[in-house]
Amino acid sequence: MIVTSLVQTSVVVLATIFQASANRSTIQCGRTGASVNARVSGGSEPKSSEDWPWIVTLNTGPYLFNPPRSWNLGHDCGGTIVHAQWVITAAHCLDDENKKFPEVTPDFWTVTAGVFSRHVTTASVQRWQTKKVLRYIRHKNFRDEGGAQHHDIALLQLKTPFVFNNFVRPICLPYFRATNPGVHSRCKTAGWGITSENSKVYSLRLQEVQIPIINYSTCRLVYPNSVQRKEHLCGGEFYYGKVDACKGDSGGPLACELSDGSWYLAGIVSWGVGCGRKHAPGIYTNVRSYEQWVLKRIAYYSYKT
Repeated sequence: MIVTSLVQTSVVVLATIFQASANRSTIQCGRTGASVNARVSGGSEPKSSEDWPWIVTLNTGPYLFNPPRSWNLGHDCGGTIVHAQWVITAAHCLDDENKKFPEVTPDFWTVTAGVFSRHVTTASVQRWQTKKVLRYIRHKNFRDEGGAQHHDIALLQLKTPFVFNNFVRPICLPYFRATNPGVHSRCKTAGWGITSENSKVYSLRLQEVQIPIINYSTCRLVYPNSVQRKEHLCGGEFYYGKVDACKGDSGGPLACELSDGSWYLAGIVSWGVGCGRKHAPGIYTNVRSYEQWVLKRIAYYSYKT
């Protein structure tokens, strides 16, 4: 009981410091810039980047945006802004094609926020904020077991902070807003990944889809040796399929909305079998279980820097 109490107290202290830092900006976490509030398989386009101000595109290639339609240049993974200088993504996004870590050193990565369409236009460029990465921190227990990822979470510290506005904002972490999302909670994911399992081309425009949360016992029936209660969240239309994240959406957010209209980061797009298949839900890293890990590293490296 004493150990549990100390852990809970440390989380509260770290969370308070983190929130105080975030509050220096007039922008509140988890609030979209839109007046009101679908890899995404079975999804649709949001109205604008204001609907997803916390989502970012991660890239290591020389071509940032508007690549030839047949190429997947300009986008590697998704990520989520949780602080002006910090982004959360999936640990496996930092591996190369042979699953070797790291693919490249931190300074090769670019992180761009405020993106809706990857087509280069004057209006969109004015909204984009592109930052270089100072360091990445991958969870030390991350492992890939035949495509099933465990502890699939990583942090990217940016060299310079984002400037928050209607198109670039942080999402809330679970501590400030909610516990684990329940079955059928209002949750969504978004990304620039492929929009069907057989596609080979990433989307040039951001796609979003609503993701029903599936209970742990049902998920274990499908993945009996891979899904762990504390590590993973399960989402999708279990009996019908069709809605899911897919290749190119990894690292992006599973965001859940509360009754007050605010959004929090419940999960990170991690792995699954195919895209939008029946009885094969998508698996997301359960952010709530890693919140202390996140807060400690942000606090330590922000001070160290």
